[in-house]
Amino acid sequence: MTHPIVAEISAFNKEHVLGREKYFDDAEQMPPLPEFREMAKRKLLHWWIPEKYGGRGISFVDTIDIVAELAYAEGGIGSLMPPTVLCSMQLVMWGTEDQKERYLRPMAEQGTFAAMVGSEEAAGSELLRLATTATRDGDDYIINGDKYFSTNADHADYWVVLARSKDNPSFKSLIVPRNTPGAIVVKRWSSIGVRACPIYQLRFENCRVAARDILPVHGLRALEGALNPSRVMLAACAVGGARRVRDVCMAYAKEKELKKSTLVKNNAFIAKMGQMEMEIEAMYLVAKAAAREVDEATSTEEGRKKLLKTGTIKQALVAKMLGGQLGYKVAEEGSKMFGGFGYTEESIIGKLVRDLRLVAIMEAGEDPIREMIFHRYVPKG
Repeated sequence: MTHPIVAEISAFNKEHVLGREKYFDDAEQMPPLPEFREMAKRKLLHWWIPEKYGGRGISFVDTIDIVAELAYAEGGIGSLMPPTVLCSMQLVMWGTEDQKERYLRPMAEQGTFAAMVGSEEAAGSELLRLATTATRDGDDYIINGDKYFSTNADHADYWVVLARSKDNPSFKSLIVPRNTPGAIVVKRWSSIGVRACPIYQLRFENCRVAARDILPVHGLRALEGALNPSRVMLAACAVGGARRVRDVCMAYAKEKELKKSTLVKNNAFIAKMGQMEMEIEAMYLVAKAAAREVDEATSTEEGRKKLLKTGTIKQALVAKMLGGQLGYKVAEEGSKMFGGFGYTEESIIGKLVRDLRLVAIMEAGEDPIREMIFHRYVPKG
């Protein structure tokens, strides 16, 4: 049984999202879009934040259905959620009470966003090679460096910045309010998909952060731990997008004439759709199983301490990678069913292909995840 919020989101999608694909795919739009303000008004954003801080405290098992419903209607909206949970869950799990009150409560009550700031041009997914520095100056820290890809940054209320420090711990997560002097948005990247989910290049020039805005744990470990709920959300995006591909294909096949009949009655089409449904179900079940592991790891003090040490959850890595592979496979097969029409802007299928590609790229590509799985989970003896 799905959480009641899924029905609320479905109703919102029918009213505000479905049928407006070109509007959301407009690269010139700048967020926050009015649709997000309406979602905030209906309390449909940041549902994972605990009730204690104004949220709905919904589990990640239920979050799979929520994000899949969002991504079904619009990949850009679904894809906004993983980076937001990546920031906020670091505060939920390891932030001070003061940090939670000042940053999580406004998110939950007003629907504001947060941005994770970690990626760099040279370091890529190898975060141990970060060049951005946090230098102690009295009780404060001064951040300097360039960051490459950060989702939501320009319209976020705060950023969580990962930087290298000469102090202990050697990596720090620093909370930077959006309008802090020296925190600069260099540009918005022009992306080929999920265009309602904006990505930015940033720069820090002597950006001062107060000591009370530094997470009291090792920054790199905090980021790695929070990637687990974020990655299962990405898997859910693949589920929702693939379901949309399936339904678009079915609607097309019912109308497409083929040999004095319709495509939907063609045996080859039937076989392909059966395969597609199996792959969608596999993604969904793996994402649900991973979300249960994430709930267990993040919902108790003991689980959070353990997660800070172990970092990754195997099932979350698998769910994210499987979603990236099978989600794009479903989209690719779906596009072929449309023939040349599927390679035009006249059909939504092209947008779905572009949107689903992101799942395999965001928050570590396939090769880094393969290496993590090998080094951490493949038996060596």
